[in-house]
Amino acid sequence: MTRVDGLVAQRRGRSAASATPPSWRAPVALGLMAAVAPVALGSWVIPLLVPVAISSVSAVGLSLLVGRAGLISLGQGALTGVGAFTAASVSVRLGAPPELALCAAVVAGGAVACALTPFLRLSGLYLSLATLVLALMFQRIAVLAEPVTGGADGVAMEGSLRLGFLDVSGETTFYAVAWAAVIVTGVLVANVQRSRIGRSFEALSVGEDLARSVGVRVTKAKSTAFVISGLCSGLSGGLYAYYNQFLTPEQFSVGQSIVLLAAVIVGGPRSPWGGVVGLVVLQVLPEAVDLGSDREALLTPLLLLVFAGFLPQGLVAAAVTGLGRLWRLGPLAHPSRSVVTTGPSERTADER
Repeated sequence: MTRVDGLVAQRRGRSAASATPPSWRAPVALGLMAAVAPVALGSWVIPLLVPVAISSVSAVGLSLLVGRAGLISLGQGALTGVGAFTAASVSVRLGAPPELALCAAVVAGGAVACALTPFLRLSGLYLSLATLVLALMFQRIAVLAEPVTGGADGVAMEGSLRLGFLDVSGETTFYAVAWAAVIVTGVLVANVQRSRIGRSFEALSVGEDLARSVGVRVTKAKSTAFVISGLCSGLSGGLYAYYNQFLTPEQFSVGQSIVLLAAVIVGGPRSPWGGVVGLVVLQVLPEAVDLGSDREALLTPLLLLVFAGFLPQGLVAAAVTGLGRLWRLGPLAHPSRSVVTTGPSERTADER
């Protein structure tokens, strides 16, 4: 065991409540729920859940950045916009097929994130402010880059998404493709978390000085996490471009970055699926309950304050911990230790 592994093991021992479920259970459960939701609730949920799935692709990458590397980014909305406008530009201006446009969106998101890695020498509040400035600058840059983005008037996509022989023009088909993208992205990020580089992220979240003391190259680890989140945001932007069919700079505001960060905190920053759960709570719940515009506007900041203050591990970790305790306390947890009443005294089955 290396020093990094020892530090990670110590960290996990102190935060058992934040443990993530086994890798296969979460994607299987998510896939089943995505498949059952339109059948159980009706087709009206499909237009609500497609944008949630598209944003979840970016939230999965942000969960790696926030929950594992301990970096707070408010620029994911800008990286999503980079992917969206890249897909539109490659598709409309160059006439490239949708598969190539999606790949270009992913590469563009990762490339812009890579170009911004010098700012990762900052940490804490200063890094958050730097990513906030990025998000604020993006809209202005998008307006000025009229040949690529269409300026303030925006740009319209030409044609629907097509992946090989699969035509993704229908709402139901796009729903399936978007949630498949979420599951694939989540599985890949979960595998990264369990890899050696993921353990270096874990050491980084403990503290940069402590991470350096066990041999972690802090700048490289932070850059890798940021680029991975940029790749996820680029894919999210490409999917959004083909789904919405019209893009303007105002669609990628600071507010989108804040919603993504709030979703990761509400769902659980240490799980790649936490952002997915958080987005469902923040975006679908208000529509399903019909809270009204004023109350809906207050829901995100209110939930963010509640979870940051009283449930920092998020919904996913809380659910995993609660189910684990129920299983250990249930009658099936230790069937061989069941109590048998024998008159005035009680003996366990093992004692008999």
